[in-house]
Amino acid sequence: MPLYSLHVVDGEGKGQAVAYTIVRDETEQSLATVLTAFKDNNPESKEALCIVVVDKDCAEINSINTEFADYKHSAVQDACARCFPAII
Repeated sequence: MPLYSLHVVDGEGKGQAVAYTIVRDETEQSLATVLTAFKDNNPESKEALCIVVVDKDCAEINSINTEFADYKHSAVQDACARCFPAII
């Protein structure tokens, strides 16, 4: 069973885990459910969300782009994040 964790950067610039979730599968629908729950419980995230780092999984990228379509964000693949850490 896949485990997902959601992390934020706090006011001191340090990463903090804010949610862990275990899902039955890695489909877009399962991920959309997790992301919708996050949005519903964190309305301030619309202004604060800037960058989403994911691996190369298309289901993750599609779910993020769908669920956060009205947010101003960038979905960054993990490989890019490792190559260009200064930009992120």
